[in-house]
Amino acid sequence: NTRLAEALTNCPDDLREYYISLLQKKEEGEEYKPDFYTLTEMKNILAGEVKPPVYSTGWGDLDKVSAGGMAAGETVLCAAAAGMGKTHFAVNLAANFAKLGRSVFYLTMEDGYRMIMERFEQLGVLDPLGEHIILMKEDEFTIKNGMSILRRAIDDSSLIIIDNLFSLPLRQSAKGDYWTSQAEWVDDLCNMVRSTDSTCLILHHLNKDKSNQSERWQIAGSTRLVNRVAQVWLMQRSESDPLQIDRKSTRL
Repeated sequence: NTRLAEALTNCPDDLREYYISLLQKKEEGEEYKPDFYTLTEMKNILAGEVKPPVYSTGWGDLDKVSAGGMAAGETVLCAAAAGMGKTHFAVNLAANFAKLGRSVFYLTMEDGYRMIMERFEQLGVLDPLGEHIILMKEDEFTIKNGMSILRRAIDDSSLIIIDNLFSLPLRQSAKGDYWTSQAEWVDDLCNMVRSTDSTCLILHHLNKDKSNQSERWQIAGSTRLVNRVAQVWLMQRSESDPLQIDRKSTRL
């Protein structure tokens, strides 16, 4: 589902044309907003004129299980239990991108600006505010300016990192429902990134499933989060400490 256009190249001609005709009919409606490719984008990709780049994560094993890495236009949700190393992973990913000359926008909403700065320095990225990495303080990102900041970041950066989803401000449209607010942030990020050469990583939490005694974990919040993003990466401590996942609410 994450590479629909590529999949369609292997479909029978009549099925492909039928799908395109459905898009054409939908685009004629004023209220229609495509949730994947527009008709023009789809035709260009099918014709081989557009091929979104795929950015290596810097780790060969991760690239192998993620179709080469993080593709332009895709949003990845990285989920793990508290204290498992989500931020450490994200900082290393940002450093990998920066070392290859790619720009990164890092929004730290939980651990604080100073701590993230220290982590970059420990990795040898001495100037996170310099040429390749833009690090934003948590108090600079608000509900009023959040969308405009993200739009600028997507225009200027190859990788956008949100650390983390739980710490983003409550959306007014969610009417106090925190799960709905999170889902709306993810929806907007996916829509903004979709037609660009940028890619986005959203850090999120796994919680213990209290409804059973099997010690399973589940992604916190609405299933909309999982269904909307292109990939879900789940982190565990080691092979000797396997993480039991509720597969009804997650996918790899």
